[in-house]
Amino acid sequence: MKKLPRSFIETSSKSLDKFIGGGFQPGSSWLFVTDHEAESAAVSAICMMSFNFVARGYPTLIMATRHSWPTSMESYRKAIPDIAETLGRASKEGRLLVANFFTTPKYKPILSSELYFDSMFYSTEVVREMTNGLKAIKTGGKPIFWRLSSVSDLARHWPEGKVADTLESLLAWFHKNNAIGVATINQELAPEMLVKRMTSLFPNVAYVNTELKENVEHNIWITKSINLKASAMKRKFMLTSKYKVLLK
Repeated sequence: MKKLPRSFIETSSKSLDKFIGGGFQPGSSWLFVTDHEAESAAVSAICMMSFNFVARGYPTLIMATRHSWPTSMESYRKAIPDIAETLGRASKEGRLLVANFFTTPKYKPILSSELYFDSMFYSTEVVREMTNGLKAIKTGGKPIFWRLSSVSDLARHWPEGKVADTLESLLAWFHKNNAIGVATINQELAPEMLVKRMTSLFPNVAYVNTELKENVEHNIWITKSINLKASAMKRKFMLTSKYKVLLK
């Protein structure tokens, strides 16, 4: 078993930090495996995690697989202006890198803090451009926080072997450089072999599923973690109206 680091990096949610064993470990990554109904809640949760890390001055990589960055920023300006302002400031200060994947229509980045990859890019090109961008980011001595909205979205455009090879190389770079982060994968949309490979590659894995009762409820439980203090209990997983993660 890998020796635990002396320090943990906290999120904005004390209940989540306690659940995963005190916070994120430097050089460690988490994968949330979801069913179809729970995917949007899990994606919203990791988006809020990334925004909180940006707000606290951490260098951040956002891998966006659904909308171009200007489209997302426009939504944030309308719904959560404070987040849009924080992200804009981080971009200007060189603390933010955004990788756009497969936008429709094809998108040409307009900011120096943006990258764009479509289905024609080779895995090695994606890894090279992204790691070069991360080497240039201003860290202020803090570890990089990264998030990938959906591995399932990548699998809609790339063969599963290409998705797995790309993420395996990126995860190795993240670990070597003490980056921390989180991704989601919808096990009902992604190929079964890709789900198995992803759960094998990530050192920490949690499942989020849905129960249809009077209200829709999501459960989360950890099936794999290098953190000996991570909870073995199944908990209720929810978001508040302000998109904060709550566990009950």
